[in-house]
Amino acid sequence: MTPEHKQKLISTLERRQPDLHLIADQVHKPRNLAALIRNCDAVGILYAHTVTPKLGYDFRGTAKGSNR
Repeated sequence: MTPEHKQKLISTLERRQPDLHLIADQVHKPRNLAALIRNCDAVGILYAHTVTPKLGYDFRGTAKGSNR
């Protein structure tokens, strides 16, 4: 490892934000969650939390005429 590379690595590790957390809500596709985790790793976010999506569908009412 070159001295420049080592210094860059140390500098990057020193800039981590240990108090910053990512909260992922309503992420349904695993590849999107994986991308979020990769980005956390890239910028030094140490904690990623997920909110489990609700099962089922949200019905906000019926269409006009469907309740005959």
